[in-house]
Amino acid sequence: MKTIDEQKFEQFVKDNYPNGETFLTHTGKREEFNRKNSQIVVNSIPVDMLFIGDSITEAFETNMYFREYGFIVNRGIGGEKLSELVKRFQSDCLDLNPRLAIVASGINDTSPLYYQMKDGKEIAAEDEQKLLSEMEVHYRFVLEQAQKAKVQVWLASVLPLGTSDFRSELILKINDVIRSLCEKYATVYINYHGALCESDGKTLKQVHFGDDLHPHVKGYNIMYEVLKKLFYLIP
Repeated sequence: MKTIDEQKFEQFVKDNYPNGETFLTHTGKREEFNRKNSQIVVNSIPVDMLFIGDSITEAFETNMYFREYGFIVNRGIGGEKLSELVKRFQSDCLDLNPRLAIVASGINDTSPLYYQMKDGKEIAAEDEQKLLSEMEVHYRFVLEQAQKAKVQVWLASVLPLGTSDFRSELILKINDVIRSLCEKYATVYINYHGALCESDGKTLKQVHFGDDLHPHVKGYNIMYEVLKKLFYLIP
């Protein structure tokens, strides 16, 4: 028979990682990042650019693409939600005091609604609005904490999907929230979504690995070009 603690742990994993990622995946990254962050902080190494986000950031070979711009740090974690990123934003971004930080997160926050749909349950308008409100709070937290720390943070759009389920429209709404906050906080909105879409404005081009989500090299090449064109805005 499982102990109460074991039952609580299993429920925690089920509630927070419905897409199959495990808690250990994230704690493993925590240990790795703690070790790497300490080397940067203790040795007072200036960080020129820092990328933080989910699996799309994690797989982005940022040093290869942006090495000419200085010391590049990647703090992506596969399967992570924005609601989890905010909990490590201080240690994995602000404490490193980057000249510029790129935050790209949000698609995994839609997972609970996606699995709700997969279970045959209707996605109510209130469900979407609740998610959008929660995500706005988290994005706002990131921007406000960055301003207090005097760290320049740019927010990237959520990428489009190659499928045609309800999330394609939901992503447009999430990106509207991100764009609006960037305007309010006088920072840069990185429109990866627009550059990666088909002519319908919501479907991912054939630049993914067949999973309708994760970009392959052609997708990352496009993302690189989008971001590079904005570098003149770096203060």
